[in-house]
Amino acid sequence: MAEPVELDATCVKMYSRMMRDGGQMHIECDMHECKRLQDLYEQRLKYLKERNPALQLVREKREEFYELYEIHFTTKIQQNKECVEAAQYVLANFTAPQKRPNSNPQHFASDAFYMDFENSCLAKWDNSKQEFPKGRHRYKDDGWAEHILSNVYPHHSDIDWYEYIAWVRDGGGDDWFLVCDDTDQDDPVY
Repeated sequence: MAEPVELDATCVKMYSRMMRDGGQMHIECDMHECKRLQDLYEQRLKYLKERNPALQLVREKREEFYELYEIHFTTKIQQNKECVEAAQYVLANFTAPQKRPNSNPQHFASDAFYMDFENSCLAKWDNSKQEFPKGRHRYKDDGWAEHILSNVYPHHSDIDWYEYIAWVRDGGGDDWFLVCDDTDQDDPVY
């Protein structure tokens, strides 16, 4: 039986944000790649321990590096195992926000409607705890995202999380949500 792995909090946080932003497919791809790498490093470690010449290090008889590579392979196995465990945990325990029926994030109802919606959310925001985020990536702020998610579909029938994200990325927002130089780069790929 495999040893239980303590979940890496950083990976869980990253994957839960990805899930919130609709990136379930990215999480699954990342999990499969981490599993592939884990298997690869396990194979390399096995070859090293058996002194199998399939490993170039063994073929070249670089014995002075055996201990270092054993540590390196073991570390890589653990890192990828933690990645897989975190991805599995998030996929099993987090759900992506619901989409509104007939939702179309590429078609905005009206800029005024979205501004009214966001301004009503801002009116309920406690700026004494944290100043509200600004710019085209404000939806990535965990506190703001949680606040908006509590106000979109299914709590509000006219807008869902994905429509809100698309509108914000497109530069939508009242003047106080925009920053002087709101030329944010495109979203990074997860």
